[in-house]
Formats: sequence, structure tokens, C-alpha cells
Amino acid sequence: MREGKVANRRLFSLLISIPIHWSPPIFHYRYASRTSPATLPGPALPKSLNIALSYRSQPRLRTTLPSQSCIYSPSRHVTFHHTNTLTQVGEVVSVSGSIKKQEGGKKKKKKHSSKKTVEKMEAGDTSLRNLRPNYFVGIQISNEDIHKALIQIQEDMVSYDESLFRALVDVATSHITLLVVHVDTEEALSLATSALAKCGKQLMDDLSACPLQLTFSGISHFGHQVVYAQLVEDDHYHRLLDLAEYVRNVFGEGQVFMPDKRTLHPHLTIAKLSKAPRMRGKHAPRKIDPSSYKQHLDIHLGCQTVTGLQLLAMNKSKDHNRYYYNSAQVMFDIKCKDNMDHTQCCFPRRPILKSQRRT
Repeated sequence: MREGKVANRRLFSLLISIPIHWSPPIFHYRYASRTSPATLPGPALPKSLNIALSYRSQPRLRTTLPSQSCIYSPSRHVTFHHTNTLTQVGEVVSVSGSIKKQEGGKKKKKKHSSKKTVEKMEAGDTSLRNLRPNYFVGIQISNEDIHKALIQIQEDMVSYDESLFRALVDVATSHITLLVVHVDTEEALSLATSALAKCGKQLMDDLSACPLQLTFSGISHFGHQVVYAQLVEDDHYHRLLDLAEYVRNVFGEGQVFMPDKRTLHPHLTIAKLSKAPRMRGKHAPRKIDPSSYKQHLDIHLGCQTVTGLQLLAMNKSKDHNRYYYNSAQVMFDIKCKDNMDHTQCCFPRRPILKSQRRT
């Protein structure tokens, strides 16, 4: 009994001797004990303890030690769970609403449904800017002549610099991207599928009667990081831009979240360095040398007839033809003359490194 009174007197003297700094509306109190445990409302505090408390409506105390945890409740009771003597307890964070326990100061990412995501972006919520696209609306490039031309360009690039092999895009996945979307729930996928079906219904008559012909000619790059085949900017090219704008408007009206608002620059990717990040023990160039494809700058690759639109998944496994997982598609009433036998260009996968070739 006497020891408890002594401890209380020591605690009172310490609190009086320590200045209180006014930082509205928070008071910071600092307590330290080295000789004996002190008594506060709730369980006894362990020895050698440094703690800072913040008083607001419902503050939350967050520990930086992974082996200990501490929560401060509105009733001003402090609860400690410890295995050894605590030497430091982390910062105090004031929050509104219910009190939640977080260890290590880490915050869990919040998941947003599709409609709420669109509403928040329209309201200017900046917390959703980092949502990455995981689906896209694309046009498949399946013309065999275009594939063969792409393979030839890639083989020459690898012959010039074998380290570019990891940056090459699989020719079997050749496509043109019209827009990218973020789909996080089954409801969002249903909205995206419905929007694609609406596009197909509205575009069916026009694109079936007058098919879209995309001609690829010439090679260019984006900042020496991406090498791509260019589209000839003819009447069909401008029809493609109008098509992409219409699809974007339909997806926007359908409450499908589109994180990328940049102007469309349709292209056919040949190689990109983002596929070959710099790794320990493996060399990857910082840029793609134009000399690796200079002999193909004016190459004519071929013409692709647009037979439909597809909703493709970026993160799901490829199909048996190594093409993107097709979640939904709309096909136009067009008889395509493309040769679907790709054994001379895509199967087996090319190019093949010299070290991988059988002698």
C-alpha cells in the first residue's frame, strides 16, 4: 500500500516538472520511469517505458515495434501486450470514427467498387489516381504477313543486341489498344461487358458494310523505350480514332472506371523496355538503340481488317494460342481472308536465340 502511494507521488511530481506544450487541440504528455512501475487507470505500466499520449475525441496509438501492440481507448485506459520490457512505443495518431489497431504503421489499401470509384474520380478524389488498369479494349492483329514482318524486325534487333530479347513483345499477342479500364469486381466486369456489347450493336452496320482497313508502314519509338510499327494516317486511321472516341464515351456512360485519360496514339508494339527491368546479374539496356532496327524504318508490314472488338485481361493467363484472355468480344459481319495458320511466324515462338538453337 505504501509502495503504491510512493509511486503515485513520484508520478505526480514528474508530471508537474515536465512542461506542457500547447498545440491546439492536442496536449502531449511525456512520462518516464526507471526504478519502479507506476500506476495509471488500467493495468500497471512496465519499467523503462516512454510513451506519448494525444487527447482528442477518439485517438489511436500506433506502435512501431512489431513484437508489441498498444491501443488507447476513449475511456483513457491504456492496454499493453508485451513479451519483453518495452523501451519505445511509437507515435499517436488521432482519427475520427471507430478505433482500429494497426501495427508497424502500415495502412491497408482500400478496395473500391466500380460505381463508387467512378463517382469519387468525378468528385476529384485523388486517392484513386494510383489504380492500375487491368483490362483493355483492343483490336487483334492476326494478319500473317504483318506477323512475319514483326518477326524479321525482332530477329534483327536481337542480332544487334542479344540483351534486347527480354524486351521483345510476343508476336502472338499483337493488338491495338483503344482504351484501358480498371475492373475490380464482378459487377464492374458486367458493366464493362455490357458497354462493349452496346458498342458492337451500334457499330455493327457501319463496320460490316464498310470494313476498317488498318495499314502498317514504318517503325518509330517512344523515347527509345518503346519501338512500334506505325499506322498510315489515311481515312481509315481517322475512322479508327473516331471509333476509339465513341467506345470511350460509351464506357464512361456505363460507369466503367478508366484511369488513363491520355490522348490515344494507336500503334503496334514491337518491343518495350518495361518488359525487361534491370535485375541483379542480368543486363538490360537503358534505351533501345535505333541502329538495331534502322534497316526497317521504311518497311511496309501489311494491312489488317478489323473484324471485332475485344475486352482483354492483362493479368490473367494467356490462352492456348498465347493471346490475351478474352473476357468478352463483339464480332462484325465480315468475311476475313487472313490465313489462321501461324506455324511460319508465331509457332513455335520466335525469335530464337543462338544459345537456344539445337545444333
